[in-house]
Amino acid sequence: MRPFLFLFGYKHMRVKKRDLERFIELCGKAGLVYRDMRFREAYCEFICTYFTARSIIALSVSHGIEVETVREAGIPALFSRYKKRYGLIIGAAAFVFIIFLSSSVIWDIRIDGERRLSEKEAKEILRENGLYVGKLKRGLDTDKIENRTLIFSDDISWISVNITGTVAEVEIRETEPFPEEDESDAWDAGNLVASRGGKILYFEDVRGNIVTEVGETVSEGQLLVGGVYGSETSGDRYTVAKGRVIAETEREFRVEIPLYYEEKMFTGRMWSEKYLIFFEKEVKFFSNCGNSYKSCDTIYKEEEYTPLNPFELGELPIGIKTVRYMEYTAVRLERAEETAAGMAKSRLGEMIREELLDGEVMSMSYEGYIEGENYVLICRARCRENIAQEVEIELSFIK
Repeated sequence: MRPFLFLFGYKHMRVKKRDLERFIELCGKAGLVYRDMRFREAYCEFICTYFTARSIIALSVSHGIEVETVREAGIPALFSRYKKRYGLIIGAAAFVFIIFLSSSVIWDIRIDGERRLSEKEAKEILRENGLYVGKLKRGLDTDKIENRTLIFSDDISWISVNITGTVAEVEIRETEPFPEEDESDAWDAGNLVASRGGKILYFEDVRGNIVTEVGETVSEGQLLVGGVYGSETSGDRYTVAKGRVIAETEREFRVEIPLYYEEKMFTGRMWSEKYLIFFEKEVKFFSNCGNSYKSCDTIYKEEEYTPLNPFELGELPIGIKTVRYMEYTAVRLERAEETAAGMAKSRLGEMIREELLDGEVMSMSYEGYIEGENYVLICRARCRENIAQEVEIELSFIK
């Protein structure tokens, strides 16, 4: 229906809600057809063809009903707007004719099977390996594309490409991530040593030869649970020591927040360039910057691509790319001490969560002060945490 409306032209119109009942009755008696009726604030909006719009306007005016035209579109509207520019009309018609009747290129890629990969990421992988919208069908080797994708992409383990008309139907199977292996499982023997000093509170799910006691104060690197058993009669036996050794530890955390920082501020100066993208070709047709942006200290570059999508039927390999260059300048700003203190406490909380993981803080004290151009926050904490660290025992007689 949309191509029909575009071909014969249509108008987007509206009538006030208070006149809606009379309007519907009049149109029904006159056999005037409209569609897509929807309410918006004090109006009811609808769409109708160019020819129907004339009759609706004439009928409404004769009965004192106000009908407004919001916008108009379609080929008649284009002819009305550009009726004296025949070259443009003929060129546009020829362009549309070529686009819609061409069957020698890939116009659409449909992907099935992606889960972790987004559709955009999957299409980018296919592009890198020779399949993209606008690719000529002649000489397109799907077997080669499949093989290249499997060789060069670590994210795809299986792929099938089938060309149906101007559409590439692609099925993929993503690579399953390998589960992380516990390296200690490959050891022949291992100890548990203290990752930091502390007072042992208790042992939990321990396997191995415990060589320390509850209540004992240990230092960093000290052996906690050994992976070697032995006696004069039976000789040595080896195992990989496992488990948790919970200890009370003393920690110090330090956070520094700069009191002065730089922030980029937009100066208001901006330049732009426009490019016509036709398949793989790029032609610049507008620029208002010359080389002036190249002399600026700080330039932020932003690109926007708008593909042609006639009647919302699908994107074509034709569109407009806009490149904007915006000038920024670096401004030195001062941060208030109260603000820096708040930021420091927030960052300190993140640091403690990352460091302790499944441990907990039993008590803490703070000290904050200014040192040079930084606000410094020191936190001294008494913690309860697992200090057992697995360390491999190298057995020289095992090759």
